Amino acid sequence: MRYMKEKNTTNPNILLKWLLGFDTIKSDTDFFPFVKKHQRKLESGWDELFLLVNIKDEIRRNKKGLPLLAYRQDCHQKGSKNKIHRWSNFFINNEKGELLLSKRADNKDTYPWFWEIGWGHCGLLSYDDTLKKELKEEVWISASKIVSIKKIMKSLVKLPIQQEYIQFYEINLKKWVKIKKDNKEVKRSAFYTIEKIIDAIQNKTLKFIPDQTISILSYILATKSIQDKKKIKDILTKQQEICKKTGIKIHSMQFF
Repeated sequence: MRYMKEKNTTNPNILLKWLLGFDTIKSDTDFFPFVKKHQRKLESGWDELFLLVNIKDEIRRNKKGLPLLAYRQDCHQKGSKNKIHRWSNFFINNEKGELLLSKRADNKDTYPWFWEIGWGHCGLLSYDDTLKKELKEEVWISASKIVSIKKIMKSLVKLPIQQEYIQFYEINLKKWVKIKKDNKEVKRSAFYTIEKIIDAIQNKTLKFIPDQTISILSYILATKSIQDKKKIKDILTKQQEICKKTGIKIHSMQFF
């Protein structure tokens, strides 16, 4: 009863102290297995919880050394600059080298009907565990259908109402993998050639989430064999200027 009463508190860190073993967490190695063990409890009954990190993507901790948490709604509003949280994004390629894009559902609280690559909030999970969770829940891709998965890059994205550290993965699929989708999250999914994606960004024939145009173009430049790289760099520069005018900045982009 005491635990249930406390779960409406404005301090989400109090929620976890009633879970057996939380006071023994001293490192990231301890934290993520603990979260997976109590995941069902943590995902029910109140607003989604996010793990907070600093500008170096290190987990923030209180005076006792325990991880700092925040509610989703507190991370997604003006004045939340000190609440940097994590995402996992992924570039899914089929056997032809085409890239999977998805159109967001119209009920999304941010960027409804915009196109994007695959992604998911990490919440309290690690980047790797979030990737596995999203592949299973949103596009239902099993491990047997995947040829390879590798980390590509990471960036700190500063948006007008939130800040996020995003880790990007490249996923290569076997031949003839049928992509399903979560209809609550995604309106439509389809594979596009790299050339068509570049053209769509340049001519605005597909409406992308603004900062993702930068991530997609950076990924193409780093991983794809493109003849006219100058053209892509020019488009990238233009997209960076567009993002800057709308209060979007991408910092600390690093490739693995």
